[in-house]
Amino acid sequence: PLPTLPPSPSPTPVPTMLPSSLPTTLPSPIPFPLPTNVPTPLPTINCGNGTYFDPVTLTCPLCAIGRYSKGDGPPFALNCSLCPIGQYNIIVGARACKACDTGKLSSEDRSSCQDCFAGQFNDRGRACVDCPTGTYAPTAQDSACISCLAGDFTNNGTGATQCSSCDAGKYSLDYATECLNCQNGTYSTSRSGSCLACERGKFSPSMGSTTCTACSSGKYQSNTSATSCEVCPKGRFQSSSGIYYCDDCPAGKYASTTGSQGCTSCSAGLDSFDGSKACVIATTNYYITHEVEGSS
Repeated sequence: PLPTLPPSPSPTPVPTMLPSSLPTTLPSPIPFPLPTNVPTPLPTINCGNGTYFDPVTLTCPLCAIGRYSKGDGPPFALNCSLCPIGQYNIIVGARACKACDTGKLSSEDRSSCQDCFAGQFNDRGRACVDCPTGTYAPTAQDSACISCLAGDFTNNGTGATQCSSCDAGKYSLDYATECLNCQNGTYSTSRSGSCLACERGKFSPSMGSTTCTACSSGKYQSNTSATSCEVCPKGRFQSSSGIYYCDDCPAGKYASTTGSQGCTSCSAGLDSFDGSKACVIATTNYYITHEVEGSS
């Protein structure tokens, strides 16, 4: 018999098409030419307006009241946004929020709008703010409170709901929190923005005067804003009240004391010049000074 051929020491030059029972030591440099025939385990999800993507349940729940979502994506929002300040939403699944009416403010959860209170104003829909000192709001105001004008005042605090009028004898400027007393020599009526000077012939001796007092007869005041009156000097008089000057006693009469309300006639044989405080003995060509009849 013939001997058998020895085994080939080299591997076959052509690879087998069948998979090897042993793993290859090197990865194949050529990718697999065909796609897999097994579908992906994750379905395609498209979350619409008013929803958000829940990665746990792989669903698109609706936005809650007070929140919204535009549904722009992918990627899709993982939560819904709270309505901005000054806006609200009362439905689920909303794409947008609505603006609160003027003078109203959105609630904390944005589920409704509410009024600011009297003594407050709406600060651009962001918050209700107490009126600053010197201002007020009988009802909630938009943007700012109402200014207290001259002659009115609020108080030293904030959140005033009204302005009060200053009493007579007092005054105030704009934005006042209190009324001030008029100074001596001045006066005011109620709700005044300033005090008025007393006229000539009148005076006010104390602060907070509501009127000026007329100088009594025998007295005068030639200045304004006076706090007292002056008495008429000797030789002069004033018979009326509220006058800013004194008159000279006419010739033939005299006033020997200050504060005279009238003049006294000279006795027979005596005479006087205008503004005399005494009478003198009359002669043919001149007067001889001789104080008589109550002179001093």
